[in-house]
Amino acid sequence: MMMNKAVGLFIISILFISGFAISQNDLSDQINSQTREFFHRFSENTAESHIITAQDMASSSSVKAIASEIIPSNVCLSLGKYSSSPEWFLGSGGKTIRYLKEFDQELEFFVFCEKGSKLKQVASFFPEEKINEDYISHCPQLTPENEEVVCAVILANTTPFSGQESSVSYQIFFLFGILVILPLLFLFSSKNINVKLFTLIKTVFLLLLFVVFYLFNLILSGITTVLLLFFFFVQINLSIAPIILGLYADETSLIKLGIKLVLLLETVGLIVSLILIAPLL
Repeated sequence: MMMNKAVGLFIISILFISGFAISQNDLSDQINSQTREFFHRFSENTAESHIITAQDMASSSSVKAIASEIIPSNVCLSLGKYSSSPEWFLGSGGKTIRYLKEFDQELEFFVFCEKGSKLKQVASFFPEEKINEDYISHCPQLTPENEEVVCAVILANTTPFSGQESSVSYQIFFLFGILVILPLLFLFSSKNINVKLFTLIKTVFLLLLFVVFYLFNLILSGITTVLLLFFFFVQINLSIAPIILGLYADETSLIKLGIKLVLLLETVGLIVSLILIAPLL
């Protein structure tokens, strides 16, 4: 009899714990579906690039992922812990955020979407550094009568950046391109078709990276250094491979000198890239 009671209590306990775990998972999933953290970058020193509007946020992929049908009038911007900073200005009703200085900034936002009638109440369950009533007290959408979904977009963190690492990477690559292009083109005069093929691959790779660096200019500073390191590593391997395969055995002394010069420039580029990336590790 006592054994049956013990088994019964054990089963009830398991069911209770399982139910609690499931409810916790459901709550976690619900929170994840309502919130998101994302980054934005002020990358140019112009007045327009230092303004964020509710319309911008309403059309952003990060906010749309939470509330796909959100409209700009239901997005409220907040400066969060930066509300007292003289460097930032909040437009009336949370419609705009403006950065008043000329330095480039990488911004981290926290966005939370809920019905306007419930957002303040539900926000109280979050850590205060993420969202609290002071951060959203200016939002006119948060009324007991509003049953539409409202998104609070809160400035969580700002990091100034200068793009110095990026510019150094560009300068090194540009200098390398100038120095290497003539000896690289000279290698096309080789009699060996395989040497020409390796040279063609190296030239195409050089031009592709040039396009990425200077036309699109979409890569963050830390990634440019990594990409530069990868570029020199691949180029060195493409230079060493024909030497190991003995493709230059019958070439003229000028061709051999050209390949050695290209390899030397690539080795110097690789060493400089390693020096640049060391602080990022």
